Amino acid sequence: MSDIFFSSAGVRPYTYKTSTLSTTTSITNNGQYVFDVVLADATSGAITITLPTAASMSGKIFFIKRISSAANAVTIGRTSSQTVDGVNADVTLATNYQSLWIMSDGSNWLKLSTV
Repeated sequence: MSDIFFSSAGVRPYTYKTSTLSTTTSITNNGQYVFDVVLADATSGAITITLPTAASMSGKIFFIKRISSAANAVTIGRTSSQTVDGVNADVTLATNYQSLWIMSDGSNWLKLSTV
């Protein structure tokens, strides 16, 4: 786990937590951190990382990055019928080193950026 602080005039310090995952996992919301960095290693096989419920955590951000060059996909799963950008489908990181910034609006998930 790594912590880093960002600050600027008038803005409170922010912290983040980094986790490396190589198996199918449901991630949890650690309210202590403003955002979580998830490094997804699919070297040994395709994996699914399931997001926690977006309810009751408006503004929570996850940065998920595929860190392997293997052909295996990383799927970002949703909880129950929650959507990502209004679409009722999981998100797949299929390209080597692809990443996704995703944020809860308190009900569903919003893609902030996919690179």
